[in-house]
Amino acid sequence: MEEYSFLVNGRRHTIRLLKHERESPFLIEVDGKTSQLELKEEFRYGSPFPLKIAGRSHMVELNKINRNAPFFIKIDGKTYMVQHETARTILAPTFKPSFPTLEKKPVRKAVSERGAVTAPMPGKVVLLRVKVGEPVGVGDPLCVLEAMKMENEITSPITGIVKEINVSEGATVNIGEVMVIVAGTE
Repeated sequence: MEEYSFLVNGRRHTIRLLKHERESPFLIEVDGKTSQLELKEEFRYGSPFPLKIAGRSHMVELNKINRNAPFFIKIDGKTYMVQHETARTILAPTFKPSFPTLEKKPVRKAVSERGAVTAPMPGKVVLLRVKVGEPVGVGDPLCVLEAMKMENEITSPITGIVKEINVSEGATVNIGEVMVIVAGTE
């Protein structure tokens, strides 16, 4: 059995896939409540498709799912923002989705160190613009953080030398996590 944790419009939900066999309904548990899902046809990302949930018919549209970024699902015209948090196997899996894996550096939590550049929002590091040892000035770009499909340039708060880079391109960060440390030149 597979268990997943998702944030849906900011609210955490635990979903367990109890049964999945080809050509038969899915059996899932959402926050302890069991439901049956019936998918009558193949679906394509970005195109509406019919889905029966607990015997009730709904029109669903799903954009491309990326485990490291929020995605959107529309059910009967209402849009929900979904962020994948975890996937873990509880017993022998009957269905296991495959997600691409990225090599990531561990991310340091926020510290009150001068020159520590922290993530102002949760997102994905899409581009590093500096290397350890490079000189930077106030406002010089350090990296690009993608959040909600918008790219945000993260800049140096002080003049100095890049002392540490604690993230890699493709890494997911949360608010307050230290991404780069700039040692000030006094």
